[in-house]
Amino acid sequence: MAKETNLSGHSKDGKRLHPPFAKIKEMQLTSWKDIAMPEILWAVLVRGNLERNVALDFFRHVVSFAQHNPECADVRLTEIAKLAPNQRTALINHMAGWSPAVRQILQALLVFPNLPGRTEWAAILGEPNWETAGPDLATAVKEVLWHQSEPATDCRWVNFLCFLQSGKMKFASSIPGIDDIVRGIYEYPNYGDVAHVQAFVRSGDLRHTIGDRDLEWVTHFWDECYRKTECIPESAGQEFPYTQEEWDKRREHYGKETARIRKSLISHCFNSSTTSAIDVRFETIFGLALYSQTLLDEISILRLNFSVSGRLTLRAMVEAYITLAYLLKKDDPGTWGAYREYGSGQAKLVHLKLKELGKIPSSINPKTVDRIANEDKWQEFVSINIGHWDDSNLRKNAEESGLKDVYDQYYNWSSGYMHGNWAAVRETTYQSCYNPLHRLHRIPEFGLPMLPDVMEDAIEIGNKMLDLLDIAYPEYKDRIRSL
Repeated sequence: MAKETNLSGHSKDGKRLHPPFAKIKEMQLTSWKDIAMPEILWAVLVRGNLERNVALDFFRHVVSFAQHNPECADVRLTEIAKLAPNQRTALINHMAGWSPAVRQILQALLVFPNLPGRTEWAAILGEPNWETAGPDLATAVKEVLWHQSEPATDCRWVNFLCFLQSGKMKFASSIPGIDDIVRGIYEYPNYGDVAHVQAFVRSGDLRHTIGDRDLEWVTHFWDECYRKTECIPESAGQEFPYTQEEWDKRREHYGKETARIRKSLISHCFNSSTTSAIDVRFETIFGLALYSQTLLDEISILRLNFSVSGRLTLRAMVEAYITLAYLLKKDDPGTWGAYREYGSGQAKLVHLKLKELGKIPSSINPKTVDRIANEDKWQEFVSINIGHWDDSNLRKNAEESGLKDVYDQYYNWSSGYMHGNWAAVRETTYQSCYNPLHRLHRIPEFGLPMLPDVMEDAIEIGNKMLDLLDIAYPEYKDRIRSL
């Protein structure tokens, strides 16, 4: 697996964070899977259907031909097709003559009507069919889809070494350690730091990115694979993470726990109350705690554990938790008042907007909205804040409250579901096709997706909220107990 650039290694440009490679303006990106791999398909087929040591011996056999025939150094299919017919025939005969097994494996090339130089390949290999060649093709392509896999690197190595051995590629002796690296390439994978040699091969095998490439063959390759093979849905292999007995036990346990906590929380609210007058601090603290508990109740009772709705609910719990932590950190009348007045102003805004539109959504009770807008004072004295309630944002609130880790852990990813960003859409509406000849492309989910269980995360946030409540109004020691 390639080493990842951590966040501190990214450079900031306004609101964007750029990894080092993204800043190289002159770099032309070309996909190994989509473009480079089909060009070296003969090597992919052999590497994917023979033992590795046998395949590498065959690759060295091909390299020996390039060494004695420098004009044949580029062994990509479109380049082989550009050779003179006698040279092309000689190279293909050299490959096919290595063993009967290789000859049979290479026949899979012929299932593509527009294979470059197909006439010579067919004359030497004979005609196959999808029934016999298809499995060899799928097995091989599956192994090399990830461009840094060992099989993919091996296939890139043979192309690289053909150029090197034929004299078409040379390295300056001034490059530090180049002699050792070159020896590692020649004796691959039996000499030197193999991981370093592999990285060097991958970084040096960039000839397919230079200049305009003729994409007719690679387009034909993927089109034929897609047209002649069926999708294999990923969801066919999904399994529910619990047995029925475990699931029933969890639902019963958390149903009882959330009911118990709600009852004790309400009891603590009554015991802590000292007045029937407006007490903004008291009502906000218990209100946010009960709101968080309500959200957790819904996850448990409505079985939202594996749903999109569960992620939206978790996000709301995290926001409520950070908001309460920030309010307690400030803990001054102005901040408590700003939080409450913002909510009253939002109720007033909705009330007036709906009045203008003359149409009430079924999800809104206009009487409730009107009551909240006028509950503390007549709405004609209520201002409307169309920004954040304290002219900040939740991220800054989290930082000031010492909860940036909670924000990073839970809020960013769950917010994607609220906003419908691509990552959330991708996870919930598409699955991967497991047919390697379809490039592991995306196909629709046939049913509702089963996402990771949010219950443990929700319990953690719910208990953290109760920790804050206990600080403001001790002694409240009840917590939701995990199974």
